[in-house]
Amino acid sequence: MRAAREYLRITAYPRRQDYETRWNLNNSGRAHLEGTDSRTPGALIALGQLNLGAAVLSARAGDASAVRDYLDEADRYASRTGEDLETFWFGFGPTNVNVHRVITMIELGDYSHTIHLGEFVRFLRGWLPTRIGHHHFDLARAYQRLNVPDQALRHLQIARRVAPGQARRHPLVRGVVMDLPHASRHPSDALTRYAAWIGV
Repeated sequence: MRAAREYLRITAYPRRQDYETRWNLNNSGRAHLEGTDSRTPGALIALGQLNLGAAVLSARAGDASAVRDYLDEADRYASRTGEDLETFWFGFGPTNVNVHRVITMIELGDYSHTIHLGEFVRFLRGWLPTRIGHHHFDLARAYQRLNVPDQALRHLQIARRVAPGQARRHPLVRGVVMDLPHASRHPSDALTRYAAWIGV
């Protein structure tokens, strides 16, 4: 539980660019697991999730090699735990590892790889709608960066169906919607309606 708490503190930490503090929290989480039985499901899940957090931090620092190492380690834990939607509310397992592969690719600026991986993610029943919605935000952002506005809007519309309150307020969505008109001389009616819906 202490290790899980440190992971949650990483995700809640308000200063996105303060990598040192986030790494300290990640290392603190690992320290809480020293001496635990690695066969214990809770320990495996906490270690796996801390590796996913470390992969995201490495991606934001531009360290692609470290990203691969952390994701591969998380994948090894996920192969042992299977899909777990209950322990610590992480939803840890192979699906969460795949979602984080998408997150890290977009953080590294590899938008083609983001799409290649992200389009094949399938969510289990019980996943939080807001987490599914955020996955579609990421895909929309990747398509927008690759100047494929129709596909970007498709993912925004999926996010709206899955988690409408989140889609209407999230800054990632607003950013993509505001940038999409620049990709086309004549924004579609669907994009115009979406922009009106979120108030931009």
